[in-house]
Parts: sequence; C-alpha cells; structure tokens
Amino acid sequence: SGVSVLDSDVLTKLTQQATMEKYHALSPREKDIAELVAEGLSNKEIAQQLYITEGTVRNTITIILDKLEIRDRTQLAIQYWKRKSE
Repeated sequence: SGVSVLDSDVLTKLTQQATMEKYHALSPREKDIAELVAEGLSNKEIAQQLYITEGTVRNTITIILDKLEIRDRTQLAIQYWKRKSE
C-alpha cells in the first residue's frame, strides 16, 4: 500500500548511501562538472574553465542528473555538498 515499515532515519540513510554509490559511477569529467555546478558556476563558466563547449556541459549535466536520479542542478549541488561533508 506504499507505507514504509522502516524508521525514517534508516530510510534516509539507505537513500543517501544509494546516492553515494551512484555518484561513484560518474566519470572523472562528470565529477568535475558536478563539483563546478555545486560551486555555483554557470554552464558558460564551466565550459570556459574546462575548455569544452556549453553544449557539452549542458549534455553532461543531463547525464549526471539521470545517473543520480535527481531533477535539477540545485539538487545536484545539495547532494554534492552532503557527500563532501560525510
């Protein structure tokens, strides 16, 4: 019926662990871009810093969001900093 039988703290820990495992599946370039997104850089700034096109940045961010199963760059930044603090 969609009801969780796990304590909310346990469920949170499990979902965070799953996200961490997904993060490790990112390529080194995807991790670089995720870090720069988390630092608040725009696609244009990321492209300039990594010497790639804005289109490549945009496409890579889409791939990262799909791999991590999150919906936007704000969530990406939050997940990145949560991972860094653990």
